[in-house]
This record gives sequence, C-alpha cells and structure tokens, in this order.
Amino acid sequence: MDKIIKSREQLEEEVHQLRAQLEQVQGGVENEVWQALKNMPDGTVYHSVRDMKTGILKFDYVSGNWEEQMGVSAQESIADIRYIFKHIVPDDLKLLLQRIEESLNPLTNFSIEVRYIHPATKKERWIQITSYPHLEGDRICAYGFIFNITARKEAEQELLAEKERLETLGNNLPDGALYQFILDTQTDQIRLSYVSDKWESITGISNELTLYTIDVLFAMIHPDDLPLVIQEMDRSAQTMSNFHIEFRITVQGATRWVQMSSHPNRRDTLIIWDGIMLDITNRREAGRELETEKNRLQMLGDNLPGSALFQFSRDIRTGQMRMLYVSGTWETVSGIPAKDALKDMSKVFDMIDPDYLPVLIQSIEDSARTMTNYMCETLFGDRWVHVVARPRREETLIVWDCIMTNITERKEAERELEAEKKRLQMLNDNLPNSTLVQFVRDTRTHQMRLAYVSGTWEEVTGIPVDVAKADITKVFATMPAEDFPIFLQSIEESARTMSDHKLEIRFGDRWMSLIGRPRCEDTLIIWDACITDITEKKKKDAELAKYHEKLERLVQERTDELNAANDELCAVKEELRTIIEQLTEKNNELIDEMKTRMEMTKQLEEKEAKLLTILD
Repeated sequence: MDKIIKSREQLEEEVHQLRAQLEQVQGGVENEVWQALKNMPDGTVYHSVRDMKTGILKFDYVSGNWEEQMGVSAQESIADIRYIFKHIVPDDLKLLLQRIEESLNPLTNFSIEVRYIHPATKKERWIQITSYPHLEGDRICAYGFIFNITARKEAEQELLAEKERLETLGNNLPDGALYQFILDTQTDQIRLSYVSDKWESITGISNELTLYTIDVLFAMIHPDDLPLVIQEMDRSAQTMSNFHIEFRITVQGATRWVQMSSHPNRRDTLIIWDGIMLDITNRREAGRELETEKNRLQMLGDNLPGSALFQFSRDIRTGQMRMLYVSGTWETVSGIPAKDALKDMSKVFDMIDPDYLPVLIQSIEDSARTMTNYMCETLFGDRWVHVVARPRREETLIVWDCIMTNITERKEAERELEAEKKRLQMLNDNLPNSTLVQFVRDTRTHQMRLAYVSGTWEEVTGIPVDVAKADITKVFATMPAEDFPIFLQSIEESARTMSDHKLEIRFGDRWMSLIGRPRCEDTLIIWDACITDITEKKKKDAELAKYHEKLERLVQERTDELNAANDELCAVKEELRTIIEQLTEKNNELIDEMKTRMEMTKQLEEKEAKLLTILD
C-alpha cells in the first residue's frame, strides 16, 4: 500500500513538474511570441497538444484576441478543437488535416492558407495557419500563429487579375509588346525577365532566347543607335526617371523603328523597368511623308495667288491668343509684315474694321466652344478678306489652321452685280405686259413652288403674289384642263434634257407666253422664266387669221375664175392647133406641087436649049 501511495505521490509530483514546465513554455510563448504579436490586429497565437497514444489533438492555449479573430471563445476552442474546424471550408479542412499529418513524421514546420467562415459575421475570410511542432514526452506540442490574410488574398486576386489584364493587353497590342528588364547595380548586369507574346513578332527574336540573354537584342540595334540606347538607360537608372527612346533594329534584313518606354523602380540592389515596346515603323514613315507633305504645303502656301496660310492659337486657361505661323504670301495678302503679326497678334485685330470685329470674335468663341470650322468675310484695312479656319486641341491650346484670301475684287464685282441686280429689278418691275418668275421643282418629291416673282406679276397674270407663292396649284388651276397636261409634259421634257422651256398657254381668259431656262442646285431644278401677256397678240393673230382666211377665199375664187378662163383658152388653143396643122399640111402639099412644077420648068428649059442648039 505504501508503495502504491508513494508511486502515486511520485506521479503527482511529475505531473506538477510537467505543469510547471507547461506553464513555463506557455509563459515563454506568451512573453516571447505573443508580446511580439499582441499589437497585430489581424493575428492570434495558439499552442496545441497531440496525444501520440490516442491521436487526440486539442488547443491548450490561445491568446487574448482569439475570440475576436476566430469568432469562437477561448473556452470552447480549448474544450474541443472541432469548434474551430467546423468553420473551415470543407475542401480546405481536408488539406489542413493532411498537412498536419504530414508534419508529424518527421516533425516539420508548416504553413497553410485556408478559407474560414467567421461565425459572428457569417462572411468568408482567408486565414494563414502556421505551426512549429516539437516533441515533449509522449505528446507532440506545437505553437503557432493564425493571421487574417483576407486583405492580402484580395490584393493578390486583384494583382493577379491586373496581371492577366496587362498580359492580355500586351498580347493584343497590334504593334506593341510589354517587357520587364532588370539592372543589378552591384554587378551592372542587365537582363530581360519578362516579355509578352507579341515580342517575337516585333523583334524577330523568340521569347525564350530573349529571356536567356539580352545580348541578342543589343546585337539587333543599329550601330549608330546602340550608344544612345545605353546612354538613355544609364540616365534613367541614375535619375530614376522614365526611360524613353526611339531606335532602329534589323529584323530579317529589314530596318524597323521601335519605341521603348518604361518607368524604373528600385528593389534593394535591383532597378526594374516595366514598360512597352512599340513598332513605330509605319509612324516614322508617315512622319517622313508628313514632313514631305508639310514642305509641299509650305511651298504651296508661299505661292498661293491671292491667299495666305496662317495658324493661331488660344490658351484655354488664359484666353490669350497669338500667331504661330504665316506663309510667305502673308504680307502680300494682309498688308501686315509677317514679323509684326507673329510678334503681336493685336496688330492683326487692329486692321479689322470695328463694325466687323465683334462678329469675328464671336465666330472664334463659337468655334472654340463647339470645335467646328468657322468662316467669315471681313473688311481688313483697305481690302476685303475671306477666312476659313479649322480648330484642333493641343493640350491646353486650341489651334486654328487657316487660309486667308483677298476677295477685294470679288467684293467689288458683287457690289457692281448688286447694283446691276437692282437695275434689272427695276426693269423687271416695269416690263410692259411681262413679269419675271423663278419656279423650283424638287427632283426627289417632284413638288413645285414659286421662289420669286417680279413686281408686275399680278398685273400680268391676274393672280395675287401671296396666293401664287403660298400655293402654286392656284396658278395651275387657272389653266384649262386640256392645256395643263401639255404644260406638265413641257416641264418634264425641259427637266430631262435641261433645255429651254417654251410654251404658249392660257391663264384663265388670258394668253401667256412662258420661256424658262433650267439649272440645277443640289436636288432642285430651278427655272428662270419670263411670262408675257400675249392676249392682244393672240386677238390680233385671230383677226389676222380671219383676214388671211378671207384672202385665201378670194384668192381661191379668183383662182377658180382663172382656171375656167384657162380651160376656155385651152379649148381655143386646141382648135387653133388643129387649124394650124391643117394649114401646115396644105402648105406642104402646095410646096410639093411647086417643086414638081419647077422641075418640069427646068426640064422644058433644057429641052428648049437643046432645040436652039440644033436650030443653030
């Protein structure tokens, strides 16, 4: 019995010693670890014990902010670790238990990240569980930390999404690739640590070879540009300012222009540049073409007859304006020396007639506000000019590209034309029996209207001006029904052939002569026409026609009489012809008889001569 009691006392002493050791360990943990972490709002400390015989795992210590972090009281957690495990997402709990088992043989530290449903908030959070196991007799004890890493995980997710977005962006840049190169300031070694998928299509170098050695990139750089690239890289590293340069590389025998831009960041002894490389070959070629075109435009601007190119700007912050450029013909067109205009734009405004200056200023204001072109004609000193300007924005400036044309001769011609127009208007309004009109037809709708009538319209047509202009069908209504289709057909023919329209037609009880000449303006056909009242002429024509008809009747009667006399003469002529034929025939008979008698006389004379000869 004494031995049993003694053995029990020894066991109790050993237990007491173990408890003292445990308290010392707990105190050490409390003092060394917890004291270091107690000010961390997202962390807590624990101590766990695993019985190697039974395999039971439990907490025997948790720090003071345990309940705040885990949502379970310290008492419940120490009583049964399953109060903690049941809030871990099942898939992650399986991984945690597996990691715990793996850390037992051999004893190894571990750290794992799992998702935890906080009992108080019912929201999922990420926690990192770290364990440092060690053997104490037949128990495996471990102290560790649990940190709330939700914010870090969310940041990692955002960073991962941003990285994927940047990689997607880099892989889809039409003429660009993302890169990262690193300079070790201790060894001065440079290397490329990342390039996006489009790198090879721009440089002709595979991503793998580029990441293996940056020398392949340097070897492709044009010899004249390589020192500039290295110099820019050194400058960026020394000043920690942006790296930006344009240079030439040789890809499969062809020269390409590329632009590299990046921003440096220092990490310990490393300087890291994250940036973008762009193939700017097309842009450089376009730049050369643009420079050529600019020179060509410069030449044209300096030789425009009667016109000058110029450029002015306005600061949207201060409202100040100034001339940026004038072409070689500026002084000839404006009368202001180029240097004076470029030095002080007020010299230009001083030349504008005061009556026109407010309108010009308002046009510039409207153009700046709406970013639309403005056009104006203004009296500029002793000459008239026409200005057309197109605005564009350059940072804090609005820049207008302009052309100024001297239109003094045109203005004088317009004044003369206006005077002539007024003279013609006066003549139009006083034309006897005539009126000038302008009628229009829309080629899309075929609708017609009167656009203009002169002052004699109502006197000539008998239709009030306002009625005719308001509704042209009121004019058509005065035409007889049988004449209106003829009028429409004549209009159609004139519109189709763009030939003059000529027609005489009745307007009520009046006859009108209509002569019109067509012309096209956009979708309209416009006839400039003259309508003349020919009623009196038509009456006289009718009287003349009657008199002509009477004359024709008298002529016909006289003709009939002459025809009858002619017939009688023909009969007499026929009788005379018969008598003449008979007389001719009788005469011929007498002639024949005379010939016979003369022949007989001749024969007698010959016989008489012979007898005389014989008698002698």
